[in-house]
Amino acid sequence: KAPLRLRHLMEGWRFQKYAVRDYTSYQRGGEIVASMHKATAVTPESQKARISATLPAKVVVVGGGLAGLSAALEAAQYGATVIVLEKSNRVGGNSAKATSGINGWGTEAQAAKGVMDGGKYFERDTHLSGKNGITEASLVKSLSTKSGEAIRWLSKDHGVPLSVLSQLGGHSHPRTHRAPDQKDGTPRPIGYTIMQHLEKSCRSNPRITILTNVQVKSLMKSERTEVDGGIRFEVHGVRYIQSEASMNPNHIIPAGCEESGELSERELTSDAVILATGGFSNDHNSPDSLIKAHAPHLLGVATTNGQFATGDGVKMASAVGARLIDMDKLQLHPTGFIDPKDPGNATKFLGPEALRGSGGVLINTCGKRFVNELDLRSVVSKAIIDQQDVYPKANGAKFAFCVLNEAAVKLFGPAALGFYKDKQGLVSKVADLDGLAEHIHATAIMSAADSNKTDTPSQATIKEQLTETLSAYEKTSSSGKGAMCPTTKKSVFPCVVGSEGPFYVSLVTPSIHYTMGGAAINAAAEVLSNHRSSGIFGSRRPVARLFGAGEVTGGVHGNNRLGGNSLLECVVFGRIAGDRAATILQRQCSGISFDDWTTVQLREVREGDVYGHGSKVLRFNLPGSLQPSGLTLGQFVGIRSEWDGRQLVGYYSPITLPNDYGVIGLLARVDKGTLKDWIGSLTPGDTVQIRGFGGLQILRMPSKGCFMFNNTPIRKIAMIAGGTGIAPMLQLIRAALKQPYCTPGNISSLNLVYAAEEFDELTYRNILLQYEADHPKHFNLHFVVNNPPPGWIGGVGFVSEQVLSRHIQRPSADLLVVICGPPVMQRVVKSILQSQGYDMDRVRTVDETSSGPSAKL
Repeated sequence: KAPLRLRHLMEGWRFQKYAVRDYTSYQRGGEIVASMHKATAVTPESQKARISATLPAKVVVVGGGLAGLSAALEAAQYGATVIVLEKSNRVGGNSAKATSGINGWGTEAQAAKGVMDGGKYFERDTHLSGKNGITEASLVKSLSTKSGEAIRWLSKDHGVPLSVLSQLGGHSHPRTHRAPDQKDGTPRPIGYTIMQHLEKSCRSNPRITILTNVQVKSLMKSERTEVDGGIRFEVHGVRYIQSEASMNPNHIIPAGCEESGELSERELTSDAVILATGGFSNDHNSPDSLIKAHAPHLLGVATTNGQFATGDGVKMASAVGARLIDMDKLQLHPTGFIDPKDPGNATKFLGPEALRGSGGVLINTCGKRFVNELDLRSVVSKAIIDQQDVYPKANGAKFAFCVLNEAAVKLFGPAALGFYKDKQGLVSKVADLDGLAEHIHATAIMSAADSNKTDTPSQATIKEQLTETLSAYEKTSSSGKGAMCPTTKKSVFPCVVGSEGPFYVSLVTPSIHYTMGGAAINAAAEVLSNHRSSGIFGSRRPVARLFGAGEVTGGVHGNNRLGGNSLLECVVFGRIAGDRAATILQRQCSGISFDDWTTVQLREVREGDVYGHGSKVLRFNLPGSLQPSGLTLGQFVGIRSEWDGRQLVGYYSPITLPNDYGVIGLLARVDKGTLKDWIGSLTPGDTVQIRGFGGLQILRMPSKGCFMFNNTPIRKIAMIAGGTGIAPMLQLIRAALKQPYCTPGNISSLNLVYAAEEFDELTYRNILLQYEADHPKHFNLHFVVNNPPPGWIGGVGFVSEQVLSRHIQRPSADLLVVICGPPVMQRVVKSILQSQGYDMDRVRTVDETSSGPSAKL
């Protein structure tokens, strides 16, 4: 137990100022040498092994922003030939315009400042920000777990300086990274800086080709109907148009590209396509406008996005059957700059989040603060709109004044502010409180005239209000830790702001900045089909060979994106998409061998009430996204890994089906057993080795509408499960409830007796109960609980002769009885069934490897 105690003691030191990255424990008493390695790191050896098992793939990346270039670099790293298609005349997109920074926890920048952050805080902040939208837990977990590695990849592998740390609105800790100013004071905009470095890396990589002025019009697809009636979509490449401006005698047409009608319209085949086209924040006027279709109330609102943000990838994904989610969730950024010289321009210059993150305060035309400036973007935007101050000739835009003093400017960066003030003319400097009151009053008069207001306060009244509000804020912001503004509940104060000038003032208005909705993806960055598979666990099939990353996708941010998460999302899911696309052509047809151990990476961890107390579902990526597992129904696997100096092996029955491509899911206990610490510690990105170990071999015979076991047709299945022994039963139920087996006359009955110590340990209980309610003649369910809760009316104690007599089918030639649970339960159940006349050739525990007629007592 010493290595375990040491791990708990030492793990926190990974993120201290003087960090312990890895450590080794030497102990007597068993002579254990325990290497406490960093969990999510991919070793060069494992990467080399993955590449050697893969055939070279051709990958098309649509979009040249941060997600696209991250995907291209990762795909090239795994041996793919990559073609990046960008519709603008240069790469970068909205990523190059980003100014707030990129989030990450457990980084060197946090350690240097003694910031004790963690995944639980990051994930909570992201879910809280996205409340009332879809923040898929597996995607948020991946975003969080891989955030520190994303920062390291950018800084160490690609030379992006990310040493400046700040705390943006909605964050509980400082975790947003930016680049420091250059030595001469020139600012380095973070988005532009990242894109510079990644473009350089891409253009120097012989495996990557970048084509600009190329507009992808559609995806090349095929579809087929599966045996269970589901539809499987598959993408084979893209159709694109290259503008005449970019055509020249030296233009190179990539291999696989063919003429298709018009001079510049072509088809480009590929093994995989990655969509990284961004969102639809500027899709106001196209014939198939996504804003008009999903958020018509925002058609007249300005945007911070460029003309390219028209949702091309979302539309293409939808056309090949992809599921779209949260399409009505568009984020308003509170601080789009209003240019007094051109207030009606529908595209606004973005006022960085760091304006408020450095101490800037928001003031209305009466001279009052009215909101916690570091609250969520959605909250701050709504507060500005609620002031009902309309800027003249700005198409009805509501506005506020963003005010910084010298202390805030110092934190923001004088050179950075100078860019907006001197070069763009978006910030004005006033000497003192009189000047600030005069500036606000003059603007308020124009606003009143434009909005027919008659109650504009005088300049003297505005000064009086400014004095009061800034003096109160100065007192609170200088009170130290624990202080809170009584009116706005603000509790984080980057600097002290009071009534002493000079002040730097800008006009800001909420502007469409980001679209949280898009194509649904899973944690492997596979775009999910709109078609839900049949059965009670109906999951979404991926669109084969199609991946997505960045703003084109949905499911990460929910109702409101947390500042700094967009660049992070691009890197994390761009790299995942590049990895999975590049390794799509595997040398082996199946992902799991019965002879050799195969390294697999944990895709996601699912936990919560639906999975039962103390249980988690671990979903591992198979080596290739098109590979089936290679198992048959009823077979189990072993997983192994080194943990604190010991090689541990656990045996599990999959809950996924053998033909679920690219993934295998295992149900495991993390609160009991000798493996609980190892299994419970696994996070997305961790690797284990997996091998097939036998078990029952139940064949599916779709042409006959039944299962086969030992050459006997099976049309009835009785299942007796204890604890996590439910796992193989879930797999059987999933298979039996698909077409054609669930058709009347095929598999006629499924009976499940499910026993557990505690009621809350019953995994999937609500789903199983709902199915029994919907199909009382087809599915019979009986729970047995040893320690029942008050009011319990189900089975009590253990699986007994009485329970089996009442709740499983009587002996018949087409009945298969499957048992899985603690050894003592399995022995008792077999003995009872033998005494009741069941054919023991078809009474089986899932760990029996022989296909012969043996059912040992």
